[in-house]
Amino acid sequence: MEDIDRIDYLLAEGGLPVFIELAEELASQARVKIIQEPSACLVMMQVFETVQGHHFNLGEVLITECAVEIEGTYVQGFALGDEPQRALCAALLKGAIAGKHPLAPKILSVFAEQENTIQQRKKTEFSLVARTRVDFEVMDHI
Repeated sequence: MEDIDRIDYLLAEGGLPVFIELAEELASQARVKIIQEPSACLVMMQVFETVQGHHFNLGEVLITECAVEIEGTYVQGFALGDEPQRALCAALLKGAIAGKHPLAPKILSVFAEQENTIQQRKKTEFSLVARTRVDFEVMDHI
């Protein structure tokens, strides 16, 4: 679960109110210094084209970025779109995990709960979309 890509995914898809609550608890217990306030910027999105096997720039994407220091651990936070609170929460919570803050086990537990919630939401969304699928082979026989 401590895989950084997994944590980034959960921070992007999970419930912001839960993350805000955790970040506020962390801020009340740790020395937190905001190095860079959350700010919106554009970054180039690069993708891999599988047929010819090369990377190309798809276009610019709006993100929010920030940087914090928690108990001496420097961490950056990013969020897709204009989401300053999510970016700040991402930086704080990732910093607590990286710095092995006493709240890290609680944060990881909340991440596990969020992962279950996200999986349930994705299953529900998939089932709603699946009902609209058309099987063209079946339609040929009508």
